[in-house]
Amino acid sequence: MIGKIKTQISAHLLKRSGACQRDRKGCDLNKAMNVAILCEDTDENGFKLMRKLAKQIKDEFGVRHVRTLFFINGTEKDVPVYQAHKLESDFITREDLSWKLSSSNHLKTFLNEEFDILIDLADSSLIPLEFVVRHSRAHMKIGNNASPRSPFYDISINLPSDAGVESLFREIVKLLSNFTFR
Repeated sequence: MIGKIKTQISAHLLKRSGACQRDRKGCDLNKAMNVAILCEDTDENGFKLMRKLAKQIKDEFGVRHVRTLFFINGTEKDVPVYQAHKLESDFITREDLSWKLSSSNHLKTFLNEEFDILIDLADSSLIPLEFVVRHSRAHMKIGNNASPRSPFYDISINLPSDAGVESLFREIVKLLSNFTFR
């Protein structure tokens, strides 16, 4: 019961908190230097898929830095062996954001990084995911219109909520590789 109350308080605080100040700029993948991918870590196959998608962005478009942030819906003790802090792959857990919405230094570092593009591939409505999208200083944010975080995107892709990560990724890449921002 206390956990439910804390979740409700967190949701209320999140609604009252504004989005961070950021320099909004459109950017296509051909010009991006620094891209972040937000996703959930559900299992090792999903982890490998996200790493493959990040590598695809690097290889196809010459993006220098692609950083993948995995959300693990658990504690630091629940972190799987394959999910270690790596150079361009990182994770956050429920412990990185308190119910009062104070974030760990680890999460603050990610939020303060000015990515050219933040790609949200997560499909659940968990508060830490919304907090990251809302408070990221990324110049451009993109994700699925069916996501509860879509009000915070600069570009929303119209796909059904059950379309899957790979379909969403394909549509985002198609849009961001064929579109020129001025």
